[in-house]
Amino acid sequence: MIALLDACVLYPPALRDLFMWLATSRAYQPRWTEEIHAEWIRNVLEDRHEVTREQLERTRRLMNQVDMESVVNPSIGLSNINKVQ
Repeated sequence: MIALLDACVLYPPALRDLFMWLATSRAYQPRWTEEIHAEWIRNVLEDRHEVTREQLERTRRLMNQVDMESVVNPSIGLSNINKVQ
């Protein structure tokens, strides 16, 4: 199963951790765009001043390594997301 994770799912650390754990367990294949990454990172930085951009960029890099096809290009159309295997 493939699922597109929006910023509202990636923003809360506990929810993000749960979905990344499920992805590493191969329960599903996560997908997101660079724009989604930018949105959740921007919102965390606005709301949680103790968190640094460097920490969140590390998180982004690790997330992108969970599944090498996790970052999708919205210019190809999100309707094609389930065709990426």
